[in-house]
Amino acid sequence: MRAICIILSTLPAFCFSQTVRPLVYTNSYQQISNKNFDATNTFPALNYQAPLVSGTNIKSINGIALLGSGNINISGGAVTWGDITGTLASQTDLQSALNAKQPAGAYLTSITSGNVTTALGFTPYNATNPDGYISGVPAQTFASLTGKPTTITGYGITDAFTQATADGLYSLLGHTHTWASLTSKPATFTAAGLTGTTAEVAPSTNRNYVTDAQATQIGSSSGKFISSTLIATNTNLTAAAGVAYYLPASTLTANRTVNVTALSANGDYVEIYNNETGFTWSFTGAAVYLSDETTVTTLLANTNYALRFVNGKIRIIN
Repeated sequence: MRAICIILSTLPAFCFSQTVRPLVYTNSYQQISNKNFDATNTFPALNYQAPLVSGTNIKSINGIALLGSGNINISGGAVTWGDITGTLASQTDLQSALNAKQPAGAYLTSITSGNVTTALGFTPYNATNPDGYISGVPAQTFASLTGKPTTITGYGITDAFTQATADGLYSLLGHTHTWASLTSKPATFTAAGLTGTTAEVAPSTNRNYVTDAQATQIGSSSGKFISSTLIATNTNLTAAAGVAYYLPASTLTANRTVNVTALSANGDYVEIYNNETGFTWSFTGAAVYLSDETTVTTLLANTNYALRFVNGKIRIIN
C-alpha cells in the first residue's frame, strides 16, 4: 500500500491510497493495468471543498469578512430604547404588563373599592357603602383636636390686638393713679354726676354737717384742734399747732427742748405726753405760763401738758 499525491495548479493538493502492483514495463501507456482511470483515461470525480469566498459560500459578520489572518473582536454595548426595532405585540411579556396598567385618560375610573382596600391593607370608608364617600365628620371636642396653633396668627386671625398694642392702650389691672394725675376732673357737684344734696344726709353721731358760714369759722381756727400725733425721738423738737406729741421713756441720751414758738394765735393748741424719766425736756422759744402767771420751763416726768395760746400768752390749761 502506498500513498499517491496529485498536485495540480488549479486545485488543492490531495492524496489517496492505492495498491500498487509491480508494473510490467512496456512501450505502450495503454498496456499499464490498474491505472484507476476511467475508460476515457480521465481522473475520476473528486469530493473536495470549493474555494471559500466571503459573502458567497461563507458568511460575513457586520460586513466584516471571516477570511484571512488575525482576530475579530466582537464587543457588546448598551442599546438605547430608540434603537430597538420590531413589533411591540411580539414582546408578549411586555405587552401583558402594559395591558394590566390603567388606560390613558381613564382617570382611575376603573379602580374598585377592593383595589383600594388591598393597596392600603384596610377599609378606609364605610364597609356598607364602599362606593360612597365621607359626607361629614362626627362632632369633636376642642381638646381632642391635635396640631392646634398656639398663637392668634396661627389661627389665621390678622386683625387682633397685639400685646404691644394693648399695652399702649390699657393699664394693668390693679394699677392706681393719683388724683392729681387724672385729667378732666369734674369741678362741681353736678358735673361729677352727683344728684343728691346735703339735705339727704340725716344728722347723727359723728356724721353731722355744717353750713358754709360754720365751715368758714372752723377754717379760720386752724391749730385749735388736735389733728395728728407724733412720737418724739432723741432730738430737740419744734411743736406745731394742732399736734399732740408723745415723749416716750428711755429715749433721750441728753436733755432736749420743745420749741413752742408756733403757738402764736388765739386758740392755737398743743398736747404733750411726757414719760421720759432719765433726762429732762424743757420749753424754749416762748414763755409758758400757769394760770397764776407763774412760768414753767421744765416738763415734769410722767406728766401730761395741754398748752393753748390765750390773750397773748401760752398757758398750761390742765
